[in-house]
Amino acid sequence: MMVNKHVPLVVRVLTIIFTLIAAGTAGDGGIKSCNYGQEKFRSGKQVYFLIVVGALVLVALTLRVLAFDVRKLRLPSPRSFMIFDSVCLLFTFASAVAVSASPVGTSVCSSKDDDIKTLLQEVCDFKCSNIVTAVVTMFMASIGFVIDILFTTGAIPVFTGSPPPEDFTFGED
Repeated sequence: MMVNKHVPLVVRVLTIIFTLIAAGTAGDGGIKSCNYGQEKFRSGKQVYFLIVVGALVLVALTLRVLAFDVRKLRLPSPRSFMIFDSVCLLFTFASAVAVSASPVGTSVCSSKDDDIKTLLQEVCDFKCSNIVTAVVTMFMASIGFVIDILFTTGAIPVFTGSPPPEDFTFGED
């Protein structure tokens, strides 16, 4: 099954939106190093890594879309697009995993005890909903890069012409 030629552009724009949401909500999470009793919750570096990766991917992918999809400049080789998408996939996935495996992601935001979660959010001054949103949207951005790689390699063929006429012969020659 072939998809329309505009579908890869839509996937790239959705990936841009996902990275924007991830970087914005992670930055709004207010994460910092926090000590509560014997526990130390230091997840600032992981969250800042997600923010930086989100910002870099946002800028790079926006420039790619504007240059090659909107302005229709001469396309580089598919290999260079593959390298770009692969590096972005690696960093978006790594940043999402880093935040979800950080102390805030594992001990606080995924805790089954809502009282402890609420207490730590107030004491440490951050929001679990923003951290979870950042992780989920960054995972969605990495899925967007996987789909874009499938378009680039031709695993998902893109149909650029007009649709073929319908065949009403019902197998007759």
